Amino acid sequence: MLIGAFLSISYYIPIPAFKAAEAFLLDFAIIVKNVVPIAMLVQITIFHSKRIARKERGRWWGSILLLAILWTYFLSGVFFGKTGALTIFFTTQLRFQSYRAVSFLLLFYIIYACYRSFRLKSIETTVLLLVGGITMLSNAPAGSYLFPVSSTLANWIMSVPAAGGGVGVIIAMAAGSVSLSLRILGGIEKGWQGATMEEQE
Repeated sequence: MLIGAFLSISYYIPIPAFKAAEAFLLDFAIIVKNVVPIAMLVQITIFHSKRIARKERGRWWGSILLLAILWTYFLSGVFFGKTGALTIFFTTQLRFQSYRAVSFLLLFYIIYACYRSFRLKSIETTVLLLVGGITMLSNAPAGSYLFPVSSTLANWIMSVPAAGGGVGVIIAMAAGSVSLSLRILGGIEKGWQGATMEEQE
């Protein structure tokens, strides 16, 4: 709390005496940021090693596969760097492909959510259906041919209402972040320490 308040004061009020301490604290934060992944690696290894030792039914073989991939990727980065053949293989063939597989699996849930959202039950869902239909028509190969105005309408939707709504969301997020930061710095918010709502009151 004190460090956060000190950094805030040093950022908004340029006091020369605080700059050296601010630089030291930022360097310390960078060191902690680099140490945390190693600590997480050790913690994951301990957790899954216990699971493998107990041979939990249906789980221990997945733990073996996870630790093998994790440590191989880690050691290849340590000894061969980012340009090593093994590191590039893990990055391009496993990491990126896993992202694509997860995104493809989420596609079905997105389609189902769109189906539930686009049902005409109220004025809001009607507007959502019209906007979604115009946007999809403008991106479809045959959409511009069948409905030539769709590209103009979609550009207007994305540049005016959608941009305005995005700015509003960003402002709300910024205000919420500032409010939460002030609550944490003031010792009012203790949820990040594991305190329950009753304990905070």
